[in-house]
Amino acid sequence: MDAILTGIAQAVFHFLDLEVILLVVAGVLLGLTIGVIPGLGGLATLALLLPFAYGMEPVPALALILGAYSALYFGGSITAILLNTPGTGEQVVTTFDGYKMTQQGKGARAL
Repeated sequence: MDAILTGIAQAVFHFLDLEVILLVVAGVLLGLTIGVIPGLGGLATLALLLPFAYGMEPVPALALILGAYSALYFGGSITAILLNTPGTGEQVVTTFDGYKMTQQGKGARAL
């Protein structure tokens, strides 16, 4: 039990590092940007970020990739809802109701 609590404490300590927080924010912004482009998805983003991650320490590299990957699907939902153009197969479902709400002037609520 002590090993688990020690591991959790170390993870929290690593996450509270300013570099890691900034890399998560940069990853989220990058993930949103790539997610908005139709046709690019999770694997393309990982392929684009991999060269940057090799030159970094493990925790900041994982923070960058995790931030980007978690924001990808919301970025893809933006084009699926507002433009009826899903970027990947996961966003097709959001076009059914989201685009109809956009046509009714409720696009912000659909997002």
